[in-house]
Amino acid sequence: MLKEEAGLMKSFEILYHQQQELQGDPEDACSPLLAKLMRVDTIPFSLFKQDSPLPFSTQGTIGGKPFQTWCFRLEAIHKEDQSVLLSLLQPYTIYGEPAGWMEEIYALKRTHCLITQPVPAFSSLSCLNIDLLKRDIIVEPKW
Repeated sequence: MLKEEAGLMKSFEILYHQQQELQGDPEDACSPLLAKLMRVDTIPFSLFKQDSPLPFSTQGTIGGKPFQTWCFRLEAIHKEDQSVLLSLLQPYTIYGEPAGWMEEIYALKRTHCLITQPVPAFSSLSCLNIDLLKRDIIVEPKW
């Protein structure tokens, strides 16, 4: 978990740089090595506020259906206004249903839902397992 307000902006910068290393086509010989090894372009994370042990959550909408999330992807850093642009990652259970809480998350899917958040509003961030983005949810018929 990365903490402290001044350090938190630096943590976002490091996270963004590491995420940029994941960009590229795994089949391209000129792509960074991490893109070839990880085969994912997102480092998922959760945010925490000083006064709460629970992760920050927000709501997004896809196809008119709302979903709740605690998982984000860093899209851009705005140093001048001390804010970050985040995309929402939609959490799913092992059964392919929207996850109701962090412990239920089996997989994460990227969305086009974006929010801007001020960095000073948070006290820490915690990176999540990248494998959550690689998992497929396979729902087989009962019979």
